Amino acid sequence: MAESFLVRAIVLLRGERAFPVLLAFSAMAFFLVGNQFLVYVSLITLGIFASLKYLYKESYDLAISAKL
Repeated sequence: MAESFLVRAIVLLRGERAFPVLLAFSAMAFFLVGNQFLVYVSLITLGIFASLKYLYKESYDLAISAKL
């Protein structure tokens, strides 16, 4: 399940250095806690933010095209 969030976040944030951010969150969570709970939480959170960014971009593009 977390892998799908990872792939989605990389695809949605492809122009903004998403992969190093994902690696940093995952590595920090793994080394601080020692289990994978925070790794999954960070991936899910990043997936949610990526989805919100995608929805904002789509609504902005729709508003621009509606003005024309």
